[in-house]
Formats: sequence, structure tokens, C-alpha cells
Amino acid sequence: MASIPISGSFPSGYGDMKIIASDGVTFYFPSFLLMHMSPVLRDSLNDIRPPGHSSVPGDPTVSLNTAYPSDVIEAILRLCDPKKEEPSFDSMPSQSAFLEAGHRWKIERVLGWWEKKANETLEKYRMGYRYNSFSPEMALILASRFQASPVFARTCLRVLILEPYTQLLTELSKQEYPLYPPLFIHLLQLRQERTRFICEKITRRHNDMRSCSNCSWFGLGLGHAVRDLILQVMETPSWRTLSAWSFEGCRCERKNDQLIGAEWEEDILRQENLLPPLPDDWQDRPWMESAQMSLTREHSVQAE
Repeated sequence: MASIPISGSFPSGYGDMKIIASDGVTFYFPSFLLMHMSPVLRDSLNDIRPPGHSSVPGDPTVSLNTAYPSDVIEAILRLCDPKKEEPSFDSMPSQSAFLEAGHRWKIERVLGWWEKKANETLEKYRMGYRYNSFSPEMALILASRFQASPVFARTCLRVLILEPYTQLLTELSKQEYPLYPPLFIHLLQLRQERTRFICEKITRRHNDMRSCSNCSWFGLGLGHAVRDLILQVMETPSWRTLSAWSFEGCRCERKNDQLIGAEWEEDILRQENLLPPLPDDWQDRPWMESAQMSLTREHSVQAE
């Protein structure tokens, strides 16, 4: 007979409650801690152990069967136990399942901890760092589903406005869940506004630039260059796109005006640092209502 896998962090004897993950790993945890952190599980446990009951030798072991894998249960229990180190955000395989368990068991610390860690990661993302287990697209989807703070959702939007459009669609297609349609439409509108803001600067400057009478190539070449630059801005509407662009200009010795104004940088970066607004219906309420409906089917508590 195969032995039952037991958690090394929460072994037998660590607590009076046995928690069985969906992959069969068993955790032992103090029931009073879980009752303190989760009002949902507290109600279930009160049916077995009345309020005010103190555990004594001979009490039945409480068994909790869950629909979540062991890595999610491990992370949840680490946040509930002040004696344990916090879970590793960077190596968490399923942030969606982690937040789902916290949401359905109403453990408030789960969302608060995740939002803090995700916000720190977003700031690093803006500086060029990339992570295999995290993307701003995923963060926005989870923020909408699990009722993260509006400020955090706006921070996600600020980052995603600057993402290359092709990369944005690719990342969204790889996610476990789709982005809530009203929020996706709003994101596209924000990108269009930013694109228009930058392209209007380019076209005004182009119209005002002097053609070179000594070099007919300049006028035609500049027109093609402006078209290519606008296409790049439509893909990635950011100052980074403009600063990476180069154009040789006139082939003769006459100097011509620069297409990209030096004063644009401050103006565009100011826009990029602003937190964009959210639509009124940015939270994925249809999913939240369906999750609430299935709450009672997600776990079972019994005395052994």
C-alpha cells in the first residue's frame, strides 16, 4: 500500500487539523489559526467544534478536503502561520489558484499580500526586468477577478499601455482566463489615446519642417520615415519608441529641423507616469458571482 505524502513544512503533530490537497499531499495545521483567518472555514469547523472549545487529547482530528494543489495550500498556510516564512512570490506556480482559494475562504491577507508583491514586481517590470511566472496582463486579469484595489488595477493599465501591441495580444492569449471584455476595450481605448497624443506631435512637426531645395530626396525620404515612425508608435506608444528612432535627414550639407522635438520627452514621460482611469465596470462581477455560487462545493470538513 502506497504511503500518504505528508508536507515537510506542516508534518503530523503540527496541528489538530488534517488538510488534504487535491494531489494527495496532507498537511497538519492548528484549527484555531485557520478559524481565525477564514470566516468561511470557521463556520464549517464550528459545526464540529463549538465556539470556545479548547482542543484536548482525544478530540477527533478534523479533516479538510480541498480542490487545490499542495503548492497552493502550502502558500496559504504559510500566510496564516506567524511562525513560518512567507511563500515565495516569484516561484509560485499558480497565482490564480492561490487567489481563488483566498477569495473563496475569505482570507483577506492572501489578496493583500499578493497585491503588495505584484506591485513591487510591476515596478521592476517597468525598469526592464522580466519574469517567467508573472506578466502585467496576468496581474490585470487577476485584479479584475479578485477585487484588488483600484490603484493596483490602474498601475497594471499604466504598464500595459506601453506594451507592444503584438506582445500584449500574445500574452493575453496565453493566460488561463480571458481579460474581462469591458476592461479590455478600455485598455485599447487608452492605447489609442496615447497613440493619438504622440502621432499628433509627429504630424504637426512634419508639416512645419522646411524642405531642402538642394536635395529632393529629403522630402520623399522624410515622408516615408514619418510613416514608418507612426507605425512603430501604433505598435508601442511610448517615448522609448521615439528615442530609439533615427533618421539621417538631408543628404546635402544644409541642416534641417529635427523631426522629434527635444521638448517632447518631458511631456510624453509625464503622460506615461500618470495612473490612467478605470471604467466603472472594471471588476469581473459575472465571474465573482459564479465563484460565490460554487463556494460550498469547493471543500468539505469532517471529523474523523
